[in-house]
Amino acid sequence: MPTSSSTLSGTVSAHVARTLAQHVDHVFGVMGNGNAWFLDSVERSTTTRFTAVRHEAGGVVAADAYFRASGRIAAATVTYGAGFTNTLTALAEAAQARVPLVLLAGDEPTSGPRPWDVDQIALAAAVGARTYTVGRADAAATTVIAIEHSLTYRVPVVLAVPYDVAALEAGPVPEAPEPALPGPLAPAGPFDAAAITDLARALAADPAVMLMDEPFGAIDPITREALQNEFLRIQRDIRKTIVFVTHDIDEAFLLGDQVVILEKGAQVAQIGSPSEILENPASEFVASFIGADRARRRLRVVEQDGQRIAVDDDGRPAGVLGPVG
Repeated sequence: MPTSSSTLSGTVSAHVARTLAQHVDHVFGVMGNGNAWFLDSVERSTTTRFTAVRHEAGGVVAADAYFRASGRIAAATVTYGAGFTNTLTALAEAAQARVPLVLLAGDEPTSGPRPWDVDQIALAAAVGARTYTVGRADAAATTVIAIEHSLTYRVPVVLAVPYDVAALEAGPVPEAPEPALPGPLAPAGPFDAAAITDLARALAADPAVMLMDEPFGAIDPITREALQNEFLRIQRDIRKTIVFVTHDIDEAFLLGDQVVILEKGAQVAQIGSPSEILENPASEFVASFIGADRARRRLRVVEQDGQRIAVDDDGRPAGVLGPVG
């Protein structure tokens, strides 16, 4: 969609805008001094449409809604500092819903944070969004990598443009490659193939409620993770009520909107969202079951082996919240 070619020169912001415009036809947001150069390039040198909104969170919500309605990735844009922090709730909701979008934001200069700057990378990571920071020599390539990550893992990403880099001349805009998206995984064995076949048959019958009794229990870990991610994607599309039985608390927290924990005698120990159960276990049994000591329990999120894991003060895992990014 960009009107420029690789023979035209431009700023770092122009490189980002023209590369992004090859994959995004709508940008929503609020202009500030941290993203003004980017928006100027969007308006002057691409056919991507910019829609101004009244609040920064509204830009992320609009990009989120655009994907849900059209199936196409969109972008939001804000300035740095308070403009960025205003997006965090909407960014967290997009991460939880596994909605791909690109949030382009200004950021602190490469010389280091100023007194009023905040750690935007840490804030984004806390809500499940990875940050890619562009430089003078790699702005186009970094933009493609950010889009590739967002589409591959179906998550929002932040594309950060440091304040002192945005207006730097970066030479001719290079031809950006297409994002390299992974192909579908083939079943690794008969158990995997049977699970996929059973799921497809159940979906084809279009029942009001589906029961899935440990469908991924006998599958190798790599294929199991892929099927879990595909399950989440399908569920977002079909909006079915699914009763998913599992003995794996990590799987329950990853896949369930509401989790029911049963104790001896099939008695309900607790019902709630994963975050509610992690933060407020209803009994010592539940606290023990999820692997946390209630008396000293304060959760924090760490990244390990590509997963976001909730751990207590002693570093003991309390649950897996999902893939990093």
